[in-house]
Amino acid sequence: MKKDKYLAFTNTVFDFIKAQIDESQNGCCRPNSNIYFYDTFGKIITFLVVYYKTTENNDVISFARHQLDYYISNNGIIKITFISFNGIRKANHKQVVSSVWGRWISWYFLALSYFHKETWDFEKEFIDLSRTLNELRNTEGLWSQIPGTSNEFDASYTTIFFFK
Repeated sequence: MKKDKYLAFTNTVFDFIKAQIDESQNGCCRPNSNIYFYDTFGKIITFLVVYYKTTENNDVISFARHQLDYYISNNGIIKITFISFNGIRKANHKQVVSSVWGRWISWYFLALSYFHKETWDFEKEFIDLSRTLNELRNTEGLWSQIPGTSNEFDASYTTIFFFK
């Protein structure tokens, strides 16, 4: 809306997000943890993309790009399927949380989708993850809690897959 009161608030939100990053300029869900938890991507990256579109501040989109690039480059995804993990260890970049949970995959996919549609960056990751997710649909064309494992429908993230 570009009204001063909303811009002031979103500036405060952006400053808060930046204040949560560590010495590597990476955000994590729990700042003093030894693990980068990326379950906030769907919220933070989507906010940053919309904030960038409003402010046209290149630092904002660069910050968002760095978050995605760091995660993708440091074992945050399975390179064959492009399915994401929820966390990686800071010290050695080993995955620490399962990659099969649909809700986490959907938040990452939403963030990747928002960013890709704005910048056209991470095209391979976006296209290949889209392909993988389409292959994991159940017989009704939906997803279960653990994609590809059953025909039970889970709306909590199927909705996000459709929204992307």
